[in-house]
Amino acid sequence: MSRMTQLEIVRQYIPHDMGIEHVTSLQERGLLNQWITLSFNKICTTASTLLSPSSATLNFSHIILEDLDKQVEEALKILDILQDFVWEKLNIGHWKDIPVVWQKLFSLLVVFKVSLLAAKGCVETPEVIKMCDNGLLMGYPIFGNILAVLAQAFHDQLNCVSTSTRVANKVEKRQNTEEGNYSEHWSLPTATVPLPGDKISIHIVDKPSLEYFNRNHFLPQLPLVLKNSITHWPASSKWSPTYIVQVGGNRTVPVEIGSKYTADDWTQKLMTIEEFVQTYMKSSIGSQVHKEIGYVAQHMLFQQVY
Repeated sequence: MSRMTQLEIVRQYIPHDMGIEHVTSLQERGLLNQWITLSFNKICTTASTLLSPSSATLNFSHIILEDLDKQVEEALKILDILQDFVWEKLNIGHWKDIPVVWQKLFSLLVVFKVSLLAAKGCVETPEVIKMCDNGLLMGYPIFGNILAVLAQAFHDQLNCVSTSTRVANKVEKRQNTEEGNYSEHWSLPTATVPLPGDKISIHIVDKPSLEYFNRNHFLPQLPLVLKNSITHWPASSKWSPTYIVQVGGNRTVPVEIGSKYTADDWTQKLMTIEEFVQTYMKSSIGSQVHKEIGYVAQHMLFQQVY
């Protein structure tokens, strides 16, 4: 995509009609008090003014611009108070018991905040991406999962000049092996599975046809080892730490740290994909391999980064 300002991206993707009534049901709004509803409406009015099609083309007077700036500042103060309040609601009790209305409101607040900060132009793009990802992780997919769309748009905008791309390009230049073989520069753990004893015979078949597999192994339920059967998949040559950094280096994901979740030192941490790759997957570029085990699990990554 061409280089766009943050406000241009926001105006392109966020609907200017985004009141609380568009993301919650009447029953859900019954759980909210009047202060919450009025505060959301006030923030929505300011954000909608900034996102309306007319605001992108009109030349506002200096007085009107000053008044809008004051409204944005006031809306951001109210938003921070609301966000703290909703955050507490999301962190009380078991996650499955939390009414979904609080997740919706959290996502809506993130949309509002991204809109207002983009209008002010006072926040770096990586921070905006982090806000969107936090909304995705803790919130609800409102407006056709608008936060995922925004995060990807901001990431694409940033990608041509980001640290992620510079690191990825540096790694790419140092690869002297054939495409897809990254073992020289990236240390990835190798899974070792014990083979069955001599009493069990397992056939090794090179690229069998579907008919052969069905007749000789699937129907009689006989195990086999498949060789060279997925080498034509694009992922077999494309997927690598380098590619992952290029595609989603600035995206924030939950990382589980520790060998197993029952261990005393097991914990979770939010970090960008680039930080995860550099900390837990990097081997020979500037530092040693991290001693802890970190992995992205129990998370629908491809619903967030696509």
